[in-house]
Amino acid sequence: MKKLLLIFILTLSCSIFSYSQTSDSIKDTKVTKIRINCSNEAERNPLYVIKIKGKTTQDRPKSKNFEESFLKEIQPKWIESTKVLRASEGLEEYGSLAKDGVILVILKNDSWEKMSLELQNRFE
Repeated sequence: MKKLLLIFILTLSCSIFSYSQTSDSIKDTKVTKIRINCSNEAERNPLYVIKIKGKTTQDRPKSKNFEESFLKEIQPKWIESTKVLRASEGLEEYGSLAKDGVILVILKNDSWEKMSLELQNRFE
């Protein structure tokens, strides 16, 4: 019962904001950005796993705004799907790096040609 109550409280403390904006420079193109804010005070640092064409790369950014991460180079229009793995699920597949969970991002295959060579070289 305590676990259920804790999960309920944490769920209420998180809010998801989604907003759309239209770019003036690109007519008829709509960009959707999703921002997730959690008000619980625990610092989480999930492992980001990016997959495309059977290749994988991963990163665990030190800052929330990806200042030092190659993840900022990934364009939202390249994303085919995303999946969030809780720590227990992530630990099985990715080991201790996934102790704070995993954000799995699958990119569209045609995105490969649009990436910089430097970004392509990060994939194995």
